[in-house]
Amino acid sequence: MLANGLLLIFGLSAVAVIAHGFFKYMRHKALFNLLEKHVERGNELDVEVVQALTSGMSRRPGDHRKAIFLLILGTTSFLYSQMFDPGTLEFILLLEGGGLFAIVTGLGYLISLVVERISRKSDDNL
Repeated sequence: MLANGLLLIFGLSAVAVIAHGFFKYMRHKALFNLLEKHVERGNELDVEVVQALTSGMSRRPGDHRKAIFLLILGTTSFLYSQMFDPGTLEFILLLEGGGLFAIVTGLGYLISLVVERISRKSDDNL
């Protein structure tokens, strides 16, 4: 039962990540096809046109609130399963697994934010 739940959680997470990447790729592909057709027709590629089309594609700086929320949620879930008696062993393991999953995901967000800031600083120095 617990294994099925964890497989469902990880499976749906993987599907969500893959779908996000696919739709982002399709949007970029459609944008570049539109720009290519615009140039093939003999139109000039103005800076204003490119900025208007790519305005939604600009990368926003990372948001650390999501990482902090996941770390707090995971820590409280894990500590609740250790300090109190929430019931059956299966429920305790579910709380521990969910808490550790949230902690690891939050740490992943924080690491990606740090890497993004470091790469942005190195790009600015060039």
